[in-house]
Amino acid sequence: MFAWIFSQLVAARGDRHLRTATTQLLQRPSPYPKSRYSGFFSILALGWLGVCLCACQLPDEGSGRIGPIKQWGLDLKSAIHSLPAIDQNGNLYVGTADGRFLSLTPRASIRWETKLEGIVLSPSISPSGVLVVNTHEGFIEAFHLDGRSLWKHQPRKLLFGCPPAYGKNEKNEEVVFTAGDLVLVAYTTQDGKPYVLGKDLPLVYTCPSVGPDNTLYYGDREYVYAWDIKTKTERWRYFFGKRTSSPAVDRAGNLYFGTTDARLVSLTAQGRFRWHYLPPDIAKTWKPASRPTSRSATSPADELPKALTKEQLREQLMKRIQEMMNKRASTRPPGLQKPPRPPTHLSPYQKLPAFGPAAKQAYKKIFPMTWPTLRPDGEILTVRHDKGAYIITPQGRLRKFIHQAEGSFRGRPLIDRKGRFFLGSPAALFFAYTPDGTLAYDFFTGGEAITGAAFSPDQNTVYFGTMSGHLYALHAQKQK
Repeated sequence: MFAWIFSQLVAARGDRHLRTATTQLLQRPSPYPKSRYSGFFSILALGWLGVCLCACQLPDEGSGRIGPIKQWGLDLKSAIHSLPAIDQNGNLYVGTADGRFLSLTPRASIRWETKLEGIVLSPSISPSGVLVVNTHEGFIEAFHLDGRSLWKHQPRKLLFGCPPAYGKNEKNEEVVFTAGDLVLVAYTTQDGKPYVLGKDLPLVYTCPSVGPDNTLYYGDREYVYAWDIKTKTERWRYFFGKRTSSPAVDRAGNLYFGTTDARLVSLTAQGRFRWHYLPPDIAKTWKPASRPTSRSATSPADELPKALTKEQLREQLMKRIQEMMNKRASTRPPGLQKPPRPPTHLSPYQKLPAFGPAAKQAYKKIFPMTWPTLRPDGEILTVRHDKGAYIITPQGRLRKFIHQAEGSFRGRPLIDRKGRFFLGSPAALFFAYTPDGTLAYDFFTGGEAITGAAFSPDQNTVYFGTMSGHLYALHAQKQK
């Protein structure tokens, strides 16, 4: 009888209204003979099924309503500065500005939650299944996927907000790499032992990344370095004269960097120049940076007094950054004042605010090229602050320029196996595009969507968070 009640209730819920479904069910004759307890058990079964259906209902918080685009929305009550990490089972791992670190199921049910010290930044899952996350206050902590803490350290006073990267050391142990206070930070993932890559390394201004061949890439103010993790030796360095983004690496080992002078630069796996793309608005005025002659490439800040130690140098640089932020905040027009944001929201390029009115003022003459990402056909998709997105061919030619009048793009582009791509915006919009660059849909998020997005394992769902504290799950393809 219970199986019949359940099947009838599900069949009647085509309009998604439990009240209508229940009414229709009560009007249908049961194929089972009645007894003195039939009414009691029927009411009990209906109540139990009603509780289950309500408990399984997806949350519909935040902007929009569940429908052809939105799968669900969850209000986490605090700004989300982290890019979600997704495991093989589709579970999400995300942090908030008030120190909460959560794991959720694909249906937005909380699996576990813990409290960390400081603003939680973007987590990542290592190939061995260890979950590692940074906080703004300089903590790095590793977890099992069930929420059990593995190890915890505070190597610096501030850590970068980008997801940690992973490589293999000379003992074939897995090592996690991140950076903070302009210093490279590394630990073995299983036991949390510090790993020293070398002495007198240059100051780190970019997010460290590890290529498929176990090469570590990072940059200072002018150079990009390729470092062999197992031998702890420098493979090569390349002079840009500007700060760069983390690279995208294709199957042949070629590297693609965005720069603060708005170029997209491609290098070979050996660090040799292939080509660069210059947007039309800077092609006539761009000049290559002059190579330094009076100082070593491994000392990118020798313009400061020689008596300063590296620790003093870092303190001076961080003090200057904070002074710039305070100055920009004090010169904003009335009505645009916002609560001061912590230094973790600084661009890895110029240490200027990465979003909001201050960003528009800071980048009005620079418009850096950021986050090059490879498409399945080998083309490169890259975002230029306050300008738009560029699709560049593997030969360095522009195939398409994408601009939305509603707002510029920010954050790392997300691309699926079919070539569809997704971009967030500080104008509280999230955009989905077809492989040829045609707008498939846009979704109003109610808050800045600038941290990037992540796919479910089947790439049918896109997850992202906003500065308004909402976590969204959207259909990758608009439903009919």
